[in-house]
Amino acid sequence: MPPRRRLDLPYLAPSEWQVFYVLSKRGPLTIRDIGAELVRMKPDFEAGYTTILSYVQRLVRKGYVRQQRLPGSTTAHLYRTKVPFEFALSRQVERFLAEFIFDDAENLDTLRRIVEDHVLAPSTTKP
Repeated sequence: MPPRRRLDLPYLAPSEWQVFYVLSKRGPLTIRDIGAELVRMKPDFEAGYTTILSYVQRLVRKGYVRQQRLPGSTTAHLYRTKVPFEFALSRQVERFLAEFIFDDAENLDTLRRIVEDHVLAPSTTKP
């Protein structure tokens, strides 16, 4: 089966995006490792093992992540991204632009200023 084109990928929910982000920056990881990274990234993050497993399974079904059996284990898996981070981010940005900017140059200019302010301003919530 040929790889999916970027535009064929479904959108991700914010919780799925957080897991994808962690896997793209730190993977491959187990479910427990993903949870630990999410807490490290966002100390107030609260989700149990089965919730994180559900997010990962959705990412697998959507084509963003692949799983492989952890060497030496009969049940544990490692998860890694299947899609480059830049493609996945582009897909999410396309959704945001379509839903909030409406091809309006003034809205796009406002968004540019907000992004610049956010990137240039020190923040303790950045990963």
